[in-house]
Amino acid sequence: MDSWLRFAPLVMVAALIYPEWQAVRGDGYGPPAPMDIPAYPCTPDEYLGRALGSPFAIMGTMVVCVSWGVVWGGVSAVGWLVYTRLYRRAI
Repeated sequence: MDSWLRFAPLVMVAALIYPEWQAVRGDGYGPPAPMDIPAYPCTPDEYLGRALGSPFAIMGTMVVCVSWGVVWGGVSAVGWLVYTRLYRRAI
């Protein structure tokens, strides 16, 4: 496996958090949550703590990492089967 692919889930999580973090840096308010939590005053550090260290954020990161592992594992398995069954026979 390519070395950069092992960091892909972390890059995806960072890409999801970055726009909201920039908004918090700009106006000092955390983003509202759907339906029940209005926008709230917070610092960028507090937002990152909630976005990366809360139990729900950790579970979301785990879902992204496991999903990536399943998808990449499936792609790798199909590639390996194609290589061993078709390509090696042609040589």
